[in-house]
Amino acid sequence: MYILVELERNVEVHPKYFGNRLDERICQQLAADVEGRQLLGACGADVGIPEGVVVAVHRVEAIEEGELPVNGTGRAVFHVIFTAIMLTVLKHEVVEVEVEKVNKLGLLCVAGPIELFVSIYNMPHYLQFDNTAVSPCFSNSTGDVKIEKDTVVRVRIMGSVINSNGIKCTASIEGDYLGLIPHSDTY
Repeated sequence: MYILVELERNVEVHPKYFGNRLDERICQQLAADVEGRQLLGACGADVGIPEGVVVAVHRVEAIEEGELPVNGTGRAVFHVIFTAIMLTVLKHEVVEVEVEKVNKLGLLCVAGPIELFVSIYNMPHYLQFDNTAVSPCFSNSTGDVKIEKDTVVRVRIMGSVINSNGIKCTASIEGDYLGLIPHSDTY
């Protein structure tokens, strides 16, 4: 889920920051520009970098000599090569997620910035929707398995879409070692 990737970016710096600590300012501006942002499309498929969210700049590898574009602003543009920690999702990856919402169609879960949906068709057949309980849930006939809001489940990612609205996945809890994770006090 977290990977190190080498990326490149052009960073603009205002003239008031030219001086002894220019490299430090370039690194600060780079972090402000990329951390928490999503890398989409052309970044991924064409050059072998997966799509995902940049969590942090790990290390700046090189800062090339700056150029002054002819746009009249006086800002210098520096080409920066850096290594970043990226959050991405892989098909068939197994992750632990928190259930945010339960309805008759399935479970809406989250894992950080990732939203996952588990359809009723991707659940074991013994789980049935129960809206007569205090809070809506999926449970088995004996009631010893109960998946409701704020429970933690282990899912397998079936597919994902990464766009400007975030990372959305479909997932399954059907399979060995998937589904409800027992509370730590039961170990």
